[in-house]
Amino acid sequence: MTFSKPKSPSTELEFEGVVEELRRDKKMYQKTAMLQFRQPFQTFPQTLLLRETFTVDLLKGLYILESKAGFHGNREAIHTLTLGYRPPSPFVCSALVHPFSSDTIPSDSEICVTITSNQTQKDLRGRLRVGSKERLTFFGQVQLNPLHSSHKAIKVRANFTHQLQLQLPASAIVEGNIHWNPKNNSEFDYQARGKLRIERQECQVSVQLNGTSGRLGLYSSLSHPFKSKIPKTLEVKATADIFAVPGTGSSSVHVRADGKDRVKLDAQMSHSYQRGHRAVGLTVNASQSLLPSATDLHVNMAANLSSDSVSLHGSYTQGREALLAQVKGSLKDTRGLQLAVSGDLRHSMTCLAILPPVLGLDGTLGRSDTLVEAESQSDGDLVQCGAETSGGYQRQRRR
Repeated sequence: MTFSKPKSPSTELEFEGVVEELRRDKKMYQKTAMLQFRQPFQTFPQTLLLRETFTVDLLKGLYILESKAGFHGNREAIHTLTLGYRPPSPFVCSALVHPFSSDTIPSDSEICVTITSNQTQKDLRGRLRVGSKERLTFFGQVQLNPLHSSHKAIKVRANFTHQLQLQLPASAIVEGNIHWNPKNNSEFDYQARGKLRIERQECQVSVQLNGTSGRLGLYSSLSHPFKSKIPKTLEVKATADIFAVPGTGSSSVHVRADGKDRVKLDAQMSHSYQRGHRAVGLTVNASQSLLPSATDLHVNMAANLSSDSVSLHGSYTQGREALLAQVKGSLKDTRGLQLAVSGDLRHSMTCLAILPPVLGLDGTLGRSDTLVEAESQSDGDLVQCGAETSGGYQRQRRR
């Protein structure tokens, strides 16, 4: 190929390409392609020879693709890609040899990955060779229980080591497993454990979840040696009982950090209904040392309801501050309807300083065919007031 401009010398580019089948029989198939290029410009190699050779080795179960690049001065770069397809351990390897500086890419290196698999286990292995030494190795494994086993399990393992100039630990190991027992629809049990080892430091974590139709349990633990805001050891235990006794339920959460109790939470709930009378109760006790704002907390609530009465009781305690409240109401039908309401509030909380420390309320509302009477009394400010209405006449009084 020739390029020319008026009043300028011509430029010649030379291309030459060949495709050739080298071998074809029952044992091997081999084919090659070559491209030779010559040009006069200085910004690109003036002589370049590219050769690709593809080989299928039927006896060894290999696919091989070899790529060669020849440069001026008898310099040559060779890349070989090998794929082994024979079960149960197929593999792939990539090797590179070049004559250039090895600051970025080593002048002689090879990386290989092998996969091994059967019905209960899968392995992954890899290595990186630089020169004559292995600079990096890694291994991963997933193992399953046999199908006829009475329990199920999955185990995972992985590790790697390297001697490269990377911002990574020189070695690390990860192990984990999950177990569960398929019992029936009303019971279950799951366990998971894991371990991470970085050089000589080890971190462990475990989680267990089990339960029945009326109970649920969770346990988790963590331990590590690293510098972190997370405690070195951490344990969490939680349970929930649903209707262990008809109409009741309870739950609890306990957290321990570095051997000390950090959070405790217990709650109970009850509910009953007998002969038109309904009762509901809730109790919550909590203590914690993670946050400075609240340490101990206690809550109690109860409610009783029927067709002619209702009562609510509640208490709240946080540290040295407390709040107590109760409200009662009743409805009577004697010579007319009569509704009576009474309430009581006592507290020592700074956030409720606008309210008096003791506050009571009593009120009644009566109605007959000819008279409606209402009266209320508050002992917080010693105020009493009332009103009566009879026909078209209304009378109010206040003390």
